[in-house]
Amino acid sequence: MLRKPFGVWFSVALVLLIAGFAVGWLFGERVDYFWYLHERHRLSTLPKVEQAQADWMITALGKVAEMRLRASPVAEPNLQDQARRGQIDALNHMRQIGELAEIKPILDLSVARAEVLLAEKSSDPQQAAQARETARALIQSLGWEDSSDDALRAIAAREANFWNPDFTRKVQK
Repeated sequence: MLRKPFGVWFSVALVLLIAGFAVGWLFGERVDYFWYLHERHRLSTLPKVEQAQADWMITALGKVAEMRLRASPVAEPNLQDQARRGQIDALNHMRQIGELAEIKPILDLSVARAEVLLAEKSSDPQQAAQARETARALIQSLGWEDSSDDALRAIAAREANFWNPDFTRKVQK
């Protein structure tokens, strides 16, 4: 009987194992996706129009989170103030869409946070003052009682700490 070296059999077994994992991974993703769609359709009690509106709201909330990250000076420290202002303007545009009235407080808070961070990071004192005033107006419109400069600095520190813990020390100095 002709015996092959152990390494050959081990290599064949290893290739079969890896191929099995790859096929299982791809097949598993596909099954999971269709199972999710099936369960979502089965459990949905909303009419189709309201389901579409809810899906659109969820998509908009995801977009808000993405834009909040882009507007953060901590996430992109080399971004110029004008580019950051463009991201904040895009958030402001979303605030004015009528169908998003239910998530307007979330949009207001996101814009206020971005404005506060812009005020802390801005090199232009006039633009920083304008950003602070905009943030103060938005925070007061949400019903917050304290919108002093210390409160705005605390918001900036909390928001910056969320993205980068080292940024908090720079804001507090």
